[in-house]
Amino acid sequence: MKILHTGDWHIGMSLNHCSRSESQQAMLRQIAELCAAEQPDALLLCGDVYNVSAPAAADVELYVRGLLALLAF
Repeated sequence: MKILHTGDWHIGMSLNHCSRSESQQAMLRQIAELCAAEQPDALLLCGDVYNVSAPAAADVELYVRGLLALLAF
């Protein structure tokens, strides 16, 4: 069994008050590409998906789009 283990995505986290949305989109794209290439049996996400307990709608949308991209593989 092949498992891709990831963790602590912290979607919505900023750095010095600057959005990291672009780098987070790139990270999700890389995970989807890796899944497409490696065809794991499971994707394991441990730790925090979001940086806060009540994420902004844009952060939830980013996460959902990332999950939908994973369904394509």
